[in-house]
Amino acid sequence: MLTREIVEKILQPAEKPKEVRVKDRHGETVAFKHLPSKSVKNGGVASFRAPPNWEPMSVPTQGGLLLFLPEPHHAEAFARSGRALRTYSPGYDIPGIVGALGYDYHPPNPNRNLPAHFSVQYIEGGFRSGQPEELTRDVAEQYADWQKHLFRALFEQAEARGIGKVSINLETAQMTPRLKRLFAEEAKRRGYGMTQTKYAHAADKTD
Repeated sequence: MLTREIVEKILQPAEKPKEVRVKDRHGETVAFKHLPSKSVKNGGVASFRAPPNWEPMSVPTQGGLLLFLPEPHHAEAFARSGRALRTYSPGYDIPGIVGALGYDYHPPNPNRNLPAHFSVQYIEGGFRSGQPEELTRDVAEQYADWQKHLFRALFEQAEARGIGKVSINLETAQMTPRLKRLFAEEAKRRGYGMTQTKYAHAADKTD
């Protein structure tokens, strides 16, 4: 889906980035929008929008999908790698990405005294190093911080919408100790306090 030309168009510098619409393999229109960040040195973060009931079904029905894209000259190598992954994974559904973070939006529930919050459903890579051959370990290392950048973009989205709680669904998201640490570091940096239960790793705004 993502070619060099499409990624160039998505990541081109602009004061107010616009959606870039493309056709997926089923002929449906999907849209990408660059979310610029000064902290990103290689590649970039983009939001993703698909039609309701989009066939691949990797987009949370309530919430959104954040993607990390490679530099344009690496796009087609990542796309070839993604197409070789298992079906119904972000890299297979949107070939050409480095990784994806899917999250749900939960509206406030006054009856249970619950605020509106985001819940991370998955954070998953979209490629396999060494497949194809040109996607070497050195190339992959250029995007080693993609998970940190997606967590950062998620908290930025939360702050923009006045969301004071962000959690990780531990039943669906395969969270390594490193990912939990990255999530907690970004939460702390933005003034969120951390709590953990059997089912969730949560950050609550403390100020």
